[in-house]
Amino acid sequence: MRIRCNILKPQYGGDNCGISQIHDTVILTDEEIPPDDINGIPVVRLVRRDIQGEYLHVEPVKKIPLGSAGHMSGGCFITASQSMGFPSRYPIPLHDRIETLELYNSMD
Repeated sequence: MRIRCNILKPQYGGDNCGISQIHDTVILTDEEIPPDDINGIPVVRLVRRDIQGEYLHVEPVKKIPLGSAGHMSGGCFITASQSMGFPSRYPIPLHDRIETLELYNSMD
């Protein structure tokens, strides 16, 4: 699966960071080893977690730098038409924010 999706950005000025700071679209894939980008468009993968029911989010396939806390939500979502194979009836959170472990651990 490769679906071109739009990034929905908060109008209130949220933490527009990571790939959402630069791009308006991403390519959603379920490939085992996807490329980092396709024709300059970043690639994201679907992540399913069981947190009080199923929780879906997407995160960039590009590797995160060492010493970071991992991908987290910055306030953006992705969406596309279900007729294109989009896996949800609702926009999916985009976890493209990356913080250093030091900054992450300093927040209480």
